[in-house]
Amino acid sequence: MDLAAADVTTALPFRRPEPLLDGEVDQPVLVALVVALVLLIPMGTRPGGETLAAVAAVAGVLFVATRWRVAPLAIGVLLVVGVGLRAAIETHFGSDVIDVIASAIRHVEIGENPYGVGYTASRPEGAPYAYGPLALLWYGPLQNDGWQLELFIGCVVLTLLALRGKLLGLAIYATSPVLVAINGDGSNDTSGGFLLLAAFIVARRRPALGAVLLAAAVAFKPYAAAWAPAFMVWAGWGAIVAFGAASLVLWSPVIFVWGLPSFLKSLDMANRVHNFTYWSFGELLQSVTHHTPVRDVLDNLRLVLGTVTAVITLRWARSLDGVILAGTLVYLVTLYMGFWSTPAYFAGIGPVLCWRIDDWLHLPTRPLVELPGDIEGRTVAAT
Repeated sequence: MDLAAADVTTALPFRRPEPLLDGEVDQPVLVALVVALVLLIPMGTRPGGETLAAVAAVAGVLFVATRWRVAPLAIGVLLVVGVGLRAAIETHFGSDVIDVIASAIRHVEIGENPYGVGYTASRPEGAPYAYGPLALLWYGPLQNDGWQLELFIGCVVLTLLALRGKLLGLAIYATSPVLVAINGDGSNDTSGGFLLLAAFIVARRRPALGAVLLAAAVAFKPYAAAWAPAFMVWAGWGAIVAFGAASLVLWSPVIFVWGLPSFLKSLDMANRVHNFTYWSFGELLQSVTHHTPVRDVLDNLRLVLGTVTAVITLRWARSLDGVILAGTLVYLVTLYMGFWSTPAYFAGIGPVLCWRIDDWLHLPTRPLVELPGDIEGRTVAAT
């Protein structure tokens, strides 16, 4: 189903639950709750009672859902569980990204170039600021407390999924251990994923405005450029112009003040700051051959493979869903086929994939709010 198709809906959900008929199964609710329970199991290794409380809440609603129509209750519980698990995170320094961004912001405040500098706040020391200029503005008011903004953004994504009744997507985003952990570990990928989600939601009805938001996502984290080729093919010349104009404005500090060479230097430094393979094809290759692969070979290989993937998947750009899938494949190939990578990158694709998975699996959505174009009073499987 293309994003341009209308979402499906039920009548307003705030009414007394109705019992299921004999032999009737509310499949979307049951699937979402079972998936949530399965994803919550790995969290049992975490200290504290929040996981136990989450399991009990989801299991309780699952039991009720076998007898009653309780989609609004299931959505509410999944939303509370997702927010609660994130609020229970106690440490926020698993990643050094927010620390490096805060250091770069302070460089800008005193009139210095944030790019091409190895910051001592990173772990290991010497990592550069390798993100777009928009991230400096995004975290400017909070700086070292940028993890608070990440937690807030994660809760915003949860709320959007809940309001639009995307039960399975909500269950996955609320309880996936990797998405919960990354949401508060000091990385900035949750915000990157949110900007991508915003771009694709808006592009559904206004492709040119979606292109502007995609440009903003690229100016926040350059890896969002993975979706640009297919998006431009799908959206046409108006979106291409909008994307180009927005990019020129957003990147103007780099182009006209700090200089593109300093930005490219930061990218090169970021590739070289880690001297070990991790979460990458390089690590897989090392485990098989018992030899450390050559960094430059793998880093060049991932760029070549990413470019080839982008070209091959352009034919998928007949629909916005095709754009999402093409960009996601380019993203995964480019980021994980090199020497070093990180599971944090999954947070960059989590919101968009969770937004669409219910429709891809033909599971009816159960919106809590009505939007123009919704089909009122019916529950219809997305096709």
